[in-house]
Amino acid sequence: MEKELFEIRHRIIDDTYDLLDRFIGFIDAYYNATAIKRSDREYNFKCGGMNLCTVTLMEKGLQVLVIFGREHQYLFDNLKHRFSHQIQKTYLDSMTYHDGKWMFFDVVNQNQLDEIIELIKIKKKPNRKVMTMCGYKCSLCKAYYKNVQKQDQREGLSDIWGKYYDGLSVPIEKMICDGCRSTKSDAHIIDSQCPIRSCVVSKKLEGCYECDQYPCEVFSQRIGLCYLDAKKKLGKEFSSDEYTEFLEAYDNVTRINRMKRI
Repeated sequence: MEKELFEIRHRIIDDTYDLLDRFIGFIDAYYNATAIKRSDREYNFKCGGMNLCTVTLMEKGLQVLVIFGREHQYLFDNLKHRFSHQIQKTYLDSMTYHDGKWMFFDVVNQNQLDEIIELIKIKKKPNRKVMTMCGYKCSLCKAYYKNVQKQDQREGLSDIWGKYYDGLSVPIEKMICDGCRSTKSDAHIIDSQCPIRSCVVSKKLEGCYECDQYPCEVFSQRIGLCYLDAKKKLGKEFSSDEYTEFLEAYDNVTRINRMKRI
């Protein structure tokens, strides 16, 4: 969603942008979610076919819609003592339709955002392993084996790698990866000599985001281009759609920095 964040940055106040940035950081770090732009101010997040939530940018703050089905309502009823009076009141007052209880929450500060995050965790259990050890995201990578099976775009990815990463060249037939977290005995990992993977494993961590020494020299060997850096690098030749399609997967600095702010 880096393209959208860049485009709306000048249209909303700093506090609202900060809340949105933190919220996106949570979603990106723990879910393989797709952001669907419904309007200039409304974004729907879906995960595995599930409607995770909808976020609307308000004049001040965010409005977040979370829909709880019966199973989520049961879970909330057992955990409601952990939530503020306002959250509990909104839950009780919200209308129930065929697909569940529709709850609209106004979020204007970090404490309120923290509670919304806890509600979304009830909706779908977060997964700390959706990111690679260095902060890349396999679900967005065109070389990830599931994406190759679905739609082979490795030729285009190869061109983009060469354009943005100073001539980086990997034979297309070798551009297929099971991901650094794969436990398969015959797992194929493109970057088999990745120094970050060996470092993380040796420290018995899930990833760089758990390390007190982040960012370090080891991490610096696998830094991906963020949206602004890619834009500066290519200048007039830069394509935001191209970046979103092929390079957002590797923007590990933005991803990890956001995760650490949650």
